Amino acid sequence: MDQRLYGVNAARGLSEGRSRYCDLLKQVIASLCLAVGAIDKHRPRGA
Repeated sequence: MDQRLYGVNAARGLSEGRSRYCDLLKQVIASLCLAVGAIDKHRPRGA
């Protein structure tokens, strides 16, 4: 396997992995925000 080709494939795999990780992170943050919002609604005001 050509060394340059391997480098390109590795870089492509790395960027794909990073974007997948970012998507996962966004989902986690979104669900955290939803959970906090739901808890906030149930908590009585002034507590």
